[in-house]
Amino acid sequence: MKKTALLITVLSVTGCTSMTDMMDGASGLGKLSVDQNSFDNETTISLTPDTLYDPEASIFSPVSARMGAVWISNAPNFVNLAFQQDGGYVKFEEVSFKVNGETKAYNTGLSDLDFDRTKLSGMKSTAYALMPIADFKELLNAETCQMKIEKDTGYELADCKLDRIPGGKKTAIAGLRKVLASIEETK
Repeated sequence: MKKTALLITVLSVTGCTSMTDMMDGASGLGKLSVDQNSFDNETTISLTPDTLYDPEASIFSPVSARMGAVWISNAPNFVNLAFQQDGGYVKFEEVSFKVNGETKAYNTGLSDLDFDRTKLSGMKSTAYALMPIADFKELLNAETCQMKIEKDTGYELADCKLDRIPGGKKTAIAGLRKVLASIEETK
């Protein structure tokens, strides 16, 4: 009887996690794509921006910025991290990662502003930060990792070690791990 109850619990949690991941994929969050063009056989691996998580934040003020990534085989030693936020123009200024106690900062380029007619909020800002692939690997394999996203409206902190928030919803970190695995398969 205890084994049956445990099995049902595990299956229901796993099922909810899988269902949440499928819903996020359908909404465009954290969608991984690998494309190879026929002109020069360049491979592009991209992850659409997905949710970030700060365990210290309250439930009413979650991290509003999302993070994704783009890697191109013609520049294999770098990953472009994408930062995105809905609701109007936000100027991303810098992102810092504190990995195993050591801090590294990366400047972001100018923020783009896109208008999406399918959403009520309508606008989203996106900026990119170029990171060496060695730093990207270190970030994803760290024992401890925290990020600070600085914007013209202030800053946000997020955990860059946790790939799921309590309740099972995936974070951008889960997708970034898939990006790294795809890069390593491509090389």
